[in-house]
Amino acid sequence: MELEDLKEVDKEVHSNLKWIVNNPVKDLNLTFEHCMESNGKVHEIPLKPGGQAMYVNETNKNEFVSLVVSCRTTRAVRQQLRAMREGFNSCIPSNVYEAITVEDLSTIISGTCEVDVDDWRKHTELVGWKASDNVVKWFFEMLEQASNEFRCCVLKFSCALSRPPAGGFRRMPNKFRICKTELPLPRLPTAHTCFAEIVLPEYQTRDDLIQAFQRVVVEGMDNFGIS
Repeated sequence: MELEDLKEVDKEVHSNLKWIVNNPVKDLNLTFEHCMESNGKVHEIPLKPGGQAMYVNETNKNEFVSLVVSCRTTRAVRQQLRAMREGFNSCIPSNVYEAITVEDLSTIISGTCEVDVDDWRKHTELVGWKASDNVVKWFFEMLEQASNEFRCCVLKFSCALSRPPAGGFRRMPNKFRICKTELPLPRLPTAHTCFAEIVLPEYQTRDDLIQAFQRVVVEGMDNFGIS
């Protein structure tokens, strides 16, 4: 790891080390130790054997900086890194590491960015509706003609996921459901996000359905900040 990498971990330590690199250190009385807080206590960690008795000078200050960076980014978080590695290995076999790209890893962790409407329709369960009902057809027609951003908003409104999981809708924690309500119009769509259910009344026209979703998805998401 380089000094600039530390900026993302601890800006204050990064700034202090950068000052050391660019300024004289003879009056600082620094030794090859580094203060780290753990479980509410501050510990002095030797950066090398006998570091507590070794003073930092102009000759060895770059080594000091390098050791502090290493301590902050690897040594001091060894336990956390080990746990993260174990979790990573449980998802991706070690024999395919070199074949995995950054984009592949992003998809595995966060799901796919593109919402496939045909896949969505295929893995949707209808409750109180039939596939031939106008409201169901209008719902998927709306998604087909909408932007991918709007599709993501509808998905987020319905089940609190901003994108489908890797593998598509068949990998959803709960199967997506469109449920019917007999409550009278006018009525906006509602959602049970924990169960991936969206509840729709029997809208009379396609435009009525689209306008209702515009209100709850675009305006409603801005107001409530569902995540």
